[in-house]
Amino acid sequence: MGPVAISEVQALDDVRSRSLLERLNRVEFLVVMALLVALGLIAIGEFNRTLGASTLRVCQSNLKEIGQALNMYADESRGELYPHVKGLDCRGTVQPWSGALDLSEVYPDYMADMDLLVCPAYPLGKTAVEVWDGGKTTNPRWEAVKGFSNNGEVEPCEVLAKPYYYYGWAFSEKLFQTAVHYRPREPEDHRSPFVKDQGIPVITPYDSPTHTNRFRQAILAQTARMRSGEIDSSSEMWEMTYATGTDIVLPRGSEIPILREGVERYYVDEIGNPAASSMEQARIVVLHEELFESSEQVYHSKGRLNVLYMDGHVASLRPGDRWNAPFPLNEAGYLLHDAVEGTLEGM
Repeated sequence: MGPVAISEVQALDDVRSRSLLERLNRVEFLVVMALLVALGLIAIGEFNRTLGASTLRVCQSNLKEIGQALNMYADESRGELYPHVKGLDCRGTVQPWSGALDLSEVYPDYMADMDLLVCPAYPLGKTAVEVWDGGKTTNPRWEAVKGFSNNGEVEPCEVLAKPYYYYGWAFSEKLFQTAVHYRPREPEDHRSPFVKDQGIPVITPYDSPTHTNRFRQAILAQTARMRSGEIDSSSEMWEMTYATGTDIVLPRGSEIPILREGVERYYVDEIGNPAASSMEQARIVVLHEELFESSEQVYHSKGRLNVLYMDGHVASLRPGDRWNAPFPLNEAGYLLHDAVEGTLEGM
């Protein structure tokens, strides 16, 4: 083979080598890019999880600070009462289920920053002005009112539930737990269409569905009494009745006391137990975040919502089985939530 032929072969080999190297370089480049993309996605996911955990903690911190403000108010108020629920809108119309604090009682003397009432994870707004003055809330009861809305500041009458719900009564899981005893079924209780009443008193277990049906009717009767002006948000005891006026009986009786210092004694069963009051304070709900049907809908990344209790601690709870969950994640909590939303059947 002559010199020219050898040179041609070498040139061909060089071309092939360069082509192979170029292909290898492209593969390496693609592998590196794929790794970078994967690492980027992992980093973004980790950042989102960290951010979610961070906002969850900030919301918990805000709730604790609100709890301290409410305790200070109760310490100095007449009768050691907690703030009332806001009962009127900006037009002076009765608002039976605002689900919000009456901020005129606590702002600014006890709680100087309204932004504490807006969880950083709330998707619609990050400040009180955005959420309530600007109307960035999904609460169906919010409406623009001339002279109040969109003026750059929040008047107490504008504030409604979301992100936090406040009812002003001492709700504890003990109000709705299944009782071990049995009671005669009441005329207003739900009856299965498959069970015929033959004139014999039917004894029914005092179970969660019974509580739910009775409590729903208690809410409807209370709504009618508020709208008529018979009672207002300052009433110190919720005397639960049917529309007929007869008492509604739940495991703790027919009354729910208003939030005030010492109200935990209403739930104490062991009078001689010195720790009983503290235990009951840890069960009484003061504020909670918006309820959802499932944990996937909760705006915190971990699918949990925060609940502030009377003793000042905040728990992070996950929605689940309503029949076995504590308040507010049980059926009673969702009924009150629907009342605030104006979607409760019968309202």
